[in-house]
Amino acid sequence: MPDFLIHTPASMENNYAIIEVKPSSADPGNIYNDLEKLSLFQGREVGYQRAIYLIYGDEAADFARRVIDVAKGVQEFELEPIELWLHEKSGEPAACHTTLPAD
Repeated sequence: MPDFLIHTPASMENNYAIIEVKPSSADPGNIYNDLEKLSLFQGREVGYQRAIYLIYGDEAADFARRVIDVAKGVQEFELEPIELWLHEKSGEPAACHTTLPAD
């Protein structure tokens, strides 16, 4: 299951966003599974309007590079558009870094 689902309960018509949140210290071995889950929920299967991968912590940019590298290698499923957000410092707002699949 994802970390957050923003939707109207008991309705498949108002599926707004799926959000996965990871610290920059997270095991990068789970990135592929996270991308697959986000794509599944945003794709035709479930139909969420937005998929957001939020990374927080001092090393968020480094973890984001790993996410982008993994996304470029995905071949087993269709990678739906996923917003990659970074929140590097406490007291500062998070910002959208890129949308996957990134070139």
